[in-house]
Amino acid sequence: TVIDAACLEEKASNFLCGIYIDSQNAGAAFCDISTGKTHLTAFSGPDRVEHVVNELGRFSPAEAVVNDGASSENGGEGRFRLAEAERNIRRQFGEEAFDRLPRTNPAAAMALGGLLHYLYETQKTDLSHINDLDYYEQGRFMELDLTARRNLELTETLRDREKRGSLLWVLDKTKTPMGGRLLRSWL
Repeated sequence: TVIDAACLEEKASNFLCGIYIDSQNAGAAFCDISTGKTHLTAFSGPDRVEHVVNELGRFSPAEAVVNDGASSENGGEGRFRLAEAERNIRRQFGEEAFDRLPRTNPAAAMALGGLLHYLYETQKTDLSHINDLDYYEQGRFMELDLTARRNLELTETLRDREKRGSLLWVLDKTKTPMGGRLLRSWL
């Protein structure tokens, strides 16, 4: 996990993600360890995997922690247990944070719990700055599939995969890295 500012693009977030998928539900958690901002969502139904793929395209995480239902190569199913997830979420975001998550779809909590377990296991430093949890439900934002996102060239060009020539390049007149990350997240 790269967290050294010298190795990162300063106007782009560096997300880690946790993905939990089972036969009915899917959850996706995205955390920018450098800023402490965490996003969380859940999906149900037959198109749940498609929605998770769209979220992966939206956040472009550098690393992913997934349960066995999402990938049989991880072997980290234990980090996605609901009881441990609840304990980690309450520890990191406060006692009331777990209560704000949907009871009907535990995949969101399990995705975030798996991600937090991974961070505790690998970071060995104080993670108290990770305290901003944004849970959002399907339909809150316009969802673009991965193909549409690429073809619109929102953050990089289709041919060269560079920022120059994209919509972000045209609009980005920000002076600070924080402003650049905010504009990118709006797009």
